[in-house]
Amino acid sequence: MPIAAAVTTTDLTFRAANDPWIVEQPVSLSVNPGQSAAFTTVAVGTAYQWQFNGNNIGGATSSTYSIASAAVTNAGSYACVISGTNGTVATTAATLSVNAPPVVTTPPASLTVTQEQAASSA
Repeated sequence: MPIAAAVTTTDLTFRAANDPWIVEQPVSLSVNPGQSAAFTTVAVGTAYQWQFNGNNIGGATSSTYSIASAAVTNAGSYACVISGTNGTVATTAATLSVNAPPVVTTPPASLTVTQEQAASSA
C-alpha cells in the first residue's frame, strides 16, 4: 500500500507573510521586427510594475508584459518591480533584442561582358 506524503503549509505561510519575493525571473529575447515578444515573471506580492530601461511602462501592471509587434525602438532592458507588505523587489533585467532588417549599403553595379567571358564586379 502506498504511503501518502505529509503536506505542510508552514513554508508557504512564512513566505507569503514575508512578501514580496520572486520565484521566476524574466528571460531575455531576440525577435525580428513585427514579431511579438512577452516577458513573464512569477512572484509573490500585491502589485507588479514593468519598466523599460528603468522607467515605468504605463498600464504594465500584471505578471506578463507583451509587445504585439516589436520594433527596433522596443529594444532594451525590461524588469518588473513587485510590491508587497514588506516593500518592493525588482527582477533582474531581461534584454529585448530586435534584429535590424538588412540594409543595402552599396547598390549593385551594371556590368557588361561578352558571351563566355567571366563576370566580376570586384
